[in-house]
Amino acid sequence: ASGYHYGVWSCEGCKAFFKRSIQGHNDYMCPATNQCTIDKNRRKSCQACRLRKCYEVGMMKGGIRKDRRGGRMLKHMSNKGMEHLYSMKCKNVVPLYDLLLEMLDAHRLHAPTSRGGASVEETDQSHLATAGSTSSHSLQ
Repeated sequence: ASGYHYGVWSCEGCKAFFKRSIQGHNDYMCPATNQCTIDKNRRKSCQACRLRKCYEVGMMKGGIRKDRRGGRMLKHMSNKGMEHLYSMKCKNVVPLYDLLLEMLDAHRLHAPTSRGGASVEETDQSHLATAGSTSSHSLQ
């Protein structure tokens, strides 16, 4: 993953494809049954199904990062986006995930509760996907 783009963690290739698709107002047509497998090796085989998967993992046309407007990025991070990265086996996904966990641990030390009275841990658990992590960290 190269960063947080259009509401999800994504690689540069997916970011660029989504950007071209929404800016060009492309109406892609699937040559098969609109159920093509989209993964790292077959992502270029069907643009219609690739764009559908972008929306399924949580990419948004707005493309404005919430953390750039004063909110917290982790609060708005899409769990489906993280799961998508693991399924695509994009480079650096696990290191980024581990870094996020370390950042959450550091945040917990300095901010024991969130605004609503819920613990930061409870808030973070509801927004952070844990499937596929090889990290030794735990969200418990």
